[in-house]
Amino acid sequence: MKILLIQPKMNKRPMDTDLKTRMSPSLALMTLMSLTPEIHEVKLLNENTERLDLMSGADLVGITVTVDVMPRALAISESFRKRGILVVAGCSWLHSCYLLP
Repeated sequence: MKILLIQPKMNKRPMDTDLKTRMSPSLALMTLMSLTPEIHEVKLLNENTERLDLMSGADLVGITVTVDVMPRALAISESFRKRGILVVAGCSWLHSCYLLP
């Protein structure tokens, strides 16, 4: 299975530096990547430093979500789901009221 883990592009606020938007992706994504059995191909994409390819050939997409990237995470999810690709999202506050139909 080809798995794509995505750190959505952050919105730069007035108090943020350029460095913040290029910082390491979520520890959760790196942990998931390291725990995934080697029979699966896993790619971690930080949208702050790389361009997202919606035609990546992924079978499963995982998205880490924080409050500031929620709109972007929903847009990414919708784009992949329209292509019939299963999408999962996670964070410390995400719950079923944010699930797309």
